[in-house]
Amino acid sequence: MKTDAFWQATRGRFDGIVNVAVDWLAAKGVRPNSLTWFSLLPAIASIVAAARGDFVLAAAMMALGGVCDFLDGPLARRANQTTTFGALLDSTLDRFADAAPMLGLVYFYAHYPWAAFIAATAAFSGYTVSYVRARAEGLSIALPWMWMRRTERLLITGAGFLLAWIPAPFLTVPAPMTLLFVLSVGILALTAAFHALFVAEGLIDPPTPNKTGQGER
Repeated sequence: MKTDAFWQATRGRFDGIVNVAVDWLAAKGVRPNSLTWFSLLPAIASIVAAARGDFVLAAAMMALGGVCDFLDGPLARRANQTTTFGALLDSTLDRFADAAPMLGLVYFYAHYPWAAFIAATAAFSGYTVSYVRARAEGLSIALPWMWMRRTERLLITGAGFLLAWIPAPFLTVPAPMTLLFVLSVGILALTAAFHALFVAEGLIDPPTPNKTGQGER
């Protein structure tokens, strides 16, 4: 199982890097909630960068915000500072960071209403995935692993930003490749949200056997 060994080794190295970063932050006295609040700055910067068409900077700001979001949880556990408010703050700012680059794109494509609509729809789709998951947890419904969560959406959008320079002859808008990636985020996120709803329905109201002992069809 060379593949399993490779992934285990990779995960081990990644965990080691995370531990070093968390240890450094803890030694500097950084509070988890402060790190979460700090993630708001790159989110705002990504709005401005995307609106100006500076997509490399927008991708960098998204990555920086993602790193902060990833580290605040381990830092809270390391410093024994996990709180209910911290979890609420993290989830709230995650939603803002999700929509931030899309807001910038809505402005960037202001002269192309249909393109701006695609960016707005992608932001809405991301919220839908997050809401279904959060609401299911609030109702004590244990959903299985969901795809198109924040990490996947961030990676696809970031890739679209980095590939903005690639032309697409069939699209007469600036940064057409970015728009295509954002469109894929919207479609995939909505698909994931409705799939999660169907899964939740099966968990809440499972099919009942009929008289012949077979499940309903």
